[in-house]
Amino acid sequence: MKCPECLTDNPETYKFCRECGSDLTLVCPGCGSHHAPDDKFCGECGHDVTRSTVSATPKSAFAGERRNVTVLFSDMSGYTFMTERLDPEDVKNLMQRILGAVTQTVTKYDGFVERVIGDAIMAIFGFPKSHEDDPIRALKAAMEIHTLVEDFSPRVEEKVGRPLSMHSGIATGLAVTGEVNLEYGTYGIVGDSVNLASRLQHLAEPGEILVSEQTHRQADGLFLFERLEPKKVKGKAKAVDIFRVIAPSPHRTKFDVMSERGLTPLVGRQQELQMMLGGFERIRDGRGQAFSIVSDAGMGKSRLLYEFRKLVAKEDVTFLAGKCLSYNRGMAYHPVIDILKSYFDIRDDDGESAVKEKLKNGLAPLTDDATAVVPYLLELLSVDDSGIEELAISPEGKKARINEVLKLIAIKGSEIRPLILAIEDLHWIDKSSEDALKELLGGIAGAMIFLLITYRHEYAPTWTARSYHHQVNLDRLGPRETDSVVFHLLDTDDIDEKLLRFIHEKTEGIPFFIEEFLKSFRDLNIIDKKKKYYFTSDLRDVMVPSTITDVIMARVDSLPSGARELLQTASLIERLFSHELICRVTGFPEQESISHLSALMKSELIYQRGLSPTCEYVFKHALTREVVVDSILTSKRKKLHEKIGSAIEELYKNNLSDKYRILAEHYIAGGNYQKGAEYARLTAKRAEKAAALNDAMVYSDKRIYALQRLPQTVTVQEKVVDARTTLGLYYLQYNFHVEAKAAVDSIFEMALKRKYSSRLSQIYSILGAYDYLVEGNLPKAFDNFKHALKIIDKEYNPTSAFFVNHFMGLAYSLNCEFDNALQCFQTALDINDMAKALWGVAAMKCMMSYFAYFVRGQIVQAHNASREALALAEQSGDIYSKALAHTCHGISYHGMGRVEEAKGHLKKGIAACEKIDLFFWNALAHSHLGELYFKLGEYNPSAMNYQRVISLLEDKRIIPYWVNLNRMWWARAKIMNNEKDIDLEPLIDCERDNLVAFCDGSMKRCLGEIYGIMDHRHPAQAELWLKKAIEADKKNGMLFNLGLDVAAYAGLLKRTGNSRKADKTYNEALEIFRKCGSDGIRLA
Repeated sequence: MKCPECLTDNPETYKFCRECGSDLTLVCPGCGSHHAPDDKFCGECGHDVTRSTVSATPKSAFAGERRNVTVLFSDMSGYTFMTERLDPEDVKNLMQRILGAVTQTVTKYDGFVERVIGDAIMAIFGFPKSHEDDPIRALKAAMEIHTLVEDFSPRVEEKVGRPLSMHSGIATGLAVTGEVNLEYGTYGIVGDSVNLASRLQHLAEPGEILVSEQTHRQADGLFLFERLEPKKVKGKAKAVDIFRVIAPSPHRTKFDVMSERGLTPLVGRQQELQMMLGGFERIRDGRGQAFSIVSDAGMGKSRLLYEFRKLVAKEDVTFLAGKCLSYNRGMAYHPVIDILKSYFDIRDDDGESAVKEKLKNGLAPLTDDATAVVPYLLELLSVDDSGIEELAISPEGKKARINEVLKLIAIKGSEIRPLILAIEDLHWIDKSSEDALKELLGGIAGAMIFLLITYRHEYAPTWTARSYHHQVNLDRLGPRETDSVVFHLLDTDDIDEKLLRFIHEKTEGIPFFIEEFLKSFRDLNIIDKKKKYYFTSDLRDVMVPSTITDVIMARVDSLPSGARELLQTASLIERLFSHELICRVTGFPEQESISHLSALMKSELIYQRGLSPTCEYVFKHALTREVVVDSILTSKRKKLHEKIGSAIEELYKNNLSDKYRILAEHYIAGGNYQKGAEYARLTAKRAEKAAALNDAMVYSDKRIYALQRLPQTVTVQEKVVDARTTLGLYYLQYNFHVEAKAAVDSIFEMALKRKYSSRLSQIYSILGAYDYLVEGNLPKAFDNFKHALKIIDKEYNPTSAFFVNHFMGLAYSLNCEFDNALQCFQTALDINDMAKALWGVAAMKCMMSYFAYFVRGQIVQAHNASREALALAEQSGDIYSKALAHTCHGISYHGMGRVEEAKGHLKKGIAACEKIDLFFWNALAHSHLGELYFKLGEYNPSAMNYQRVISLLEDKRIIPYWVNLNRMWWARAKIMNNEKDIDLEPLIDCERDNLVAFCDGSMKRCLGEIYGIMDHRHPAQAELWLKKAIEADKKNGMLFNLGLDVAAYAGLLKRTGNSRKADKTYNEALEIFRKCGSDGIRLA
């Protein structure tokens, strides 16, 4: 009986393959009874089992999932011509033989023949079992199918006068799988990869294999390809990239390809290399050593061997290497054969006589009786006339003798020259090679043999207790080591922080994951470089590369079905899940749950924290969880989320507050929008109390999402108004005014019509803030604020009163109505004081300090207010109020002329703002820091600070007039730095278009200064603008700015030779600064 998995011959009585352990029983689709692989018809019902046999794989293995698969369509060229000229019965017999061989080939590479239609087949690789190299398997299967049909062709050509050949298409991508029933014609695969593979097969000429771009990307280097012209295919909006397969490359693994193309610098593995070098030194004394290099996939086992081989390259040693390949597990001795060919220098194109001669010469120094050894080696090397049949020996005796011969070659060879023997990826080793390795391990203790083997954690060797065995465990790279790899791959260390953080979080220091993510990002144009590398797409659109998905799903598919089901359910809970919760959700009995969890821990997909039954489990890698979640069908996912939510409510009913967030997530994902909306509201409220406004915004948004999916009753609509207004207020606190307005735009009319007065006053505040901070329309803003105040006067609400006074106060300040501004800020401060919110009181003192005192020249009052704000902020420990307080305290020091203190506090303010994305205050701090550097004559850092203000505010689309003012200051700094290509027209436009009194004098002064610097021949223009500035700041009551205007005018007078008037004007400026309390100001 031949095993359908590895093609090994087994006795007819065997139920499981003696080589690979596969189930040898097959199921008749007609009646469900078992039959043998060689049966043509079912013994129970007479069904033709050669036509539609399915294996006894558990039904759950074929359940619907989202999977990354590789699809092979292969069709016969010459079939129609043949059917016209041969008897139908002959055609049927011939096609049964061909299709039987084709099916065997697909099965050999762990593929699945999903359908056979006439002379065409569709095969799937990656379902029902994933492998990390499914595209490679599909390509190898396709090439073998083409070869076997070419081998059949001469017999047909003799009869019909035309050859047979195959033409194939292969595509890789996401597909949705369903339950497979070949008998009833229900097929389990739907997706773009199926359609594309079919189109590629139709485009292929006889003998051609065409592949998609994604298949090419994963197989590039292991096969040689020719890129063809992109072609339009049915069902695709754009032309698709197509590649023709030429031949396999000499490389056998992806690491071989990488090493040829160039590797990243080795980081974080020096200690392991030193351990291996120490082991190598010991074998020189005849103390044989065995080193196991153990880690999960992608940690760098092959790379470590490669680096070690480089280090010993100049040593007088024999270095032999063999690799276990995933698709060769059914081939006995496959890594051993590689080693023998290397040792005896046997090439693939050597004839039988050449092989025999090389063996004879190579064995001469090792044994006096080569004739007793050669037949066993010839048998391993698949030489037909090996002489093995002439030896009277049982199969077991033959195997034992082969192992003895291999051991003899190794030990005797090491006596001539020290032997380093490396065998990679033992987790894919075949049973025969494993037995040979065990035999060798028993005899190396006294030999000059250094055995290096690599494997993953799922492989469990039996020799680890030997005294001469050492295990090298490869850990994940640390943050700095990860950065080093990223910097090398992108050829720069100037990388956006968000991109670098994403790489750290997703890859968790696994080298293969780092490289594959970055390769995928570049291939798909997800990252780009201007001044630095940054994301060009929304982070939510970034998918896990298929190369990583395949590695993870290969491990998941190797699990027992129950453990796999539990893993899928656990992946939807969170990265950390409790024993009690997973048992309740899955419904497995306690003992069965423990068994499945043990299987998951043994495979190192999860690990345990604490002791049963109160223990918790954690996914070892976040990406494992993400990939498993993505594999679950949306419909099943929703049901599980609902089930998880119900289980959490039941388990933690006495203390649900800690579970609001996770309940919101599960119920929204499960489609229970009523519960989801309520738990999202509670989560946002809790976040607000903890001053985590970003989280509050996120869950307010989720609440809106859920409410909008419910029937829109009056009650639900009222909740939508409540949710959108709350979200708008959260945005308002961070000065996200465009987003705040967008949140309430759709509910304004409804709130007005239904007289939701408490929310309506807040909506008016949101709209008013937008009016002047985004559109620069102060009259419209005041109109909205007055509407808000009318409602508050009738129905007082402290929250509503705070927001309207806060933003109306700022509007008054920008309109240079500073007394009104101060009154509003004081009201807002009192509300915070009543609520005992220290951080809020500190924040309002900062508003007073700058927008009520500083801007009108009351520097002492500004300094006192900012000092009090800083003390309160420090007392509260709140970073938001600290950011504001340091900024305002730095500005007040700037007004006093105390430069170093000003710089120190402004930089502290900027650092705090950067941490929590306070762009408004960040911009204010940078603007004043730019002014400080300008006055110090440091024009480059001055311009950089102004540029930062522009980018911060333009990014959030607010305060265009302040952007324009900083654009003018930036130009002034550039001009002072002797840059000549500055166009004045846009700057003049900025001043002309300005409608905000706050900026009026500063813009005019800036133009006066620029004209004074640029055009010494026309001082009249400079004088005109400076006089306009003086007039504007006098009118607007901005005393500190007036001092700056007058000082600038004095400087112009001095440069134009009017020294007497200049001195008088300087004195006027000093008197103005003295009135402000700016005694430390020094004029040039």
